[in-house]
Amino acid sequence: MDLQLIWDGWRNNLNWSDVDPELKRIFEERLNRCGECPHAVQKEVVRKIQSIVDGKKKSEIQKSYNGFKCDVCGCVLTWAVSSLGKYCPLREEKEQQAKWNEIVLDENEKVIDDGLTLK
Repeated sequence: MDLQLIWDGWRNNLNWSDVDPELKRIFEERLNRCGECPHAVQKEVVRKIQSIVDGKKKSEIQKSYNGFKCDVCGCVLTWAVSSLGKYCPLREEKEQQAKWNEIVLDENEKVIDDGLTLK
């Protein structure tokens, strides 16, 4: 588990109103994909932690997945999908298709690969 990636995702959630609109769109699409996955499980303890540490300005989709975590990698869904460098842990599982990959930015921090088109 890469703590820097977790930190990046949590920071983006905490400062949601400052996140670039294109990145918000990508993060929300990632969250939709995770939400449809059988590995997305709701845990009361995760919901309680999120209610304490997450930022108040969340999108509706973020609110709907409050308390969910991935039972493959153990990450809180809304934090995992909001980390640029994180990718779906199913990518490492040979028999399963990943839901999304990491996001690639250019030197001006513009999205050049949103990680949503899987190869």
